[in-house]
Amino acid sequence: GNVAFLFADSASIDEQDHLALDETTSTVLVVPRKINRDFLDAVNPQFAILFVGAGERAKPSTELLGALANTTLLRTDERGRIEMIVDGNALRVNTAK
Repeated sequence: GNVAFLFADSASIDEQDHLALDETTSTVLVVPRKINRDFLDAVNPQFAILFVGAGERAKPSTELLGALANTTLLRTDERGRIEMIVDGNALRVNTAK
């Protein structure tokens, strides 16, 4: 349908560069801990999912949060479980902490 997911949470900066050059786009992006701004601009996600652990070292950097400022950010430390339901054309998001 019209909804695409990109699971890039382990993508290196080099891999992100390659995806940006390929003009990869996605509705939902599972965000890597370090992000290339060109990659984010190319993917242009509507939703960004960020897995955040409990420790202080697991918190996202100010730089990462700034890069994601224009995207609907869904953080697991704030939202808990994130469920996305797709019927092929529409996307529904449910969260539960």
